[in-house]
Amino acid sequence: MIDNYSVVSMLAFSKAFIKDTNEISNSLKMMSTVIYQKHLWTHYFYLLISCFPVFILYVTLFVSKLTPRALPGFGIIAALLMFIEILATIFGKGISSNMMLPIGLIQLIFPFWLLFKGLNSSKGKPRTT
Repeated sequence: MIDNYSVVSMLAFSKAFIKDTNEISNSLKMMSTVIYQKHLWTHYFYLLISCFPVFILYVTLFVSKLTPRALPGFGIIAALLMFIEILATIFGKGISSNMMLPIGLIQLIFPFWLLFKGLNSSKGKPRTT
C-alpha cells in the first residue's frame, strides 16, 4: 500500500510539474528528486520484505513434498537471489537486475503447475491402520 501511495504521489507531482509553464525552478527540481528517491526506497523495502513469505512458501513446499522438489528448490534459489540483489541495491552495490529473472520465472510457472497438476494429494492423506 505504501509503495502504491508513493507511485500516486509521483503522479500527482508530475501533473503539477507539467502545469508549471514557466522555467522550472530549483525547488521543483529538488522536490522531484526527493519524491523519486522516496519511491525507490519504499519500492526496494517492499521487495525486500516480500522475499521472506515467498522463501517460506517454497521451503514449506520443499519439505512437505507436495510438489516435485525441483520446483520449490528453484523457488528457494530464486528468492535468495532476489534477496541478495535487493539488499545489494539498497546498499548501493547493485549486482545485476538479471538476478530478479528467476523469481519472475518461478512466480509464473508455479501457478500454472498448480492449475494443471495440483498438489500431490497422496502425501496429505492420513494413514489408516
